[in-house]
Amino acid sequence: MKKIILILLTLSITFSLVLFGASAISFAEESARKPGVYRATENIEVFTYVKGNEQILFSIPKTYYFDILEYDGGVYAISYNGVSDFYIHEDAAIADLTEKDIDTLGGFSMELLLSTETSTVYKKGTLSFASTNLASTDVTSLIYFGQTTYEGIACAYVSVNNSYFAFIPVENLKTKDGNVALKDYVVDLHPNYRTTVNETPDATPESVEGNKLTRIILIVGIVVPALIIVFLLFKPSKRSRYDYDKNHNVDYGASPYDRPRSRYDDEYYDQRPPRGPRYDNYDRRRGDDYDGYYDDRY
Repeated sequence: MKKIILILLTLSITFSLVLFGASAISFAEESARKPGVYRATENIEVFTYVKGNEQILFSIPKTYYFDILEYDGGVYAISYNGVSDFYIHEDAAIADLTEKDIDTLGGFSMELLLSTETSTVYKKGTLSFASTNLASTDVTSLIYFGQTTYEGIACAYVSVNNSYFAFIPVENLKTKDGNVALKDYVVDLHPNYRTTVNETPDATPESVEGNKLTRIILIVGIVVPALIIVFLLFKPSKRSRYDYDKNHNVDYGASPYDRPRSRYDDEYYDQRPPRGPRYDNYDRRRGDDYDGYYDDRY
């Protein structure tokens, strides 16, 4: 019987582990988003590769949109403001579109000006960023994509004259509309969300976490009772004192009076019946010349 129970427990545990593994694989496959338009629920860092090293270019502001082009090896190739030389990590804060996403579904951009006559710029080439100088008189268009830190300097990632991209120090830039220093400029939420103080979190990550938690609870609910049952099946039983006194095969001597008494012997003698009337009256009837002792003692 124990063997049958063990076989059943082994099969149930194996089945649950296989089920968990299959669901984990399914979860990994389903986590890859399909090509399409998505929204950033938090600021999302955008990357590129330079000389085989990952380089942060800028951040997509919260509530703005981008296009996922494809998924490959833990990253999403994306298009942002019509440019597709970027990628983001798969764990980025991404949300599917909802009924609120009705306005122009694009990223954030604005036109800038140099606030100085010349500025150092780090021009993006095929493999690296090259340092050069840019004069304000040579600028026809500076389109802002976002900010990051490059070589320890706060820089804006900018499309220069619609011909190349470059990092330009933030302190040398200002907005064309209003002449506000870029270092003091705060990006507003997308128009779809400017009237909302606190955006409702996207439900997709919570549902995914809930599914994972449910699977974990299911596994624990199967494995733990199985382990308890196995423990109870093979737990050695404790012998009572009565069994020891009654069944312990030890020779205490030829006479039963040489054996140690147990508490059950005491209880037996404490419960023995009282002496009969014949014995109770023996002393009263007895005299010095009484000779009926041997006849009356039984």
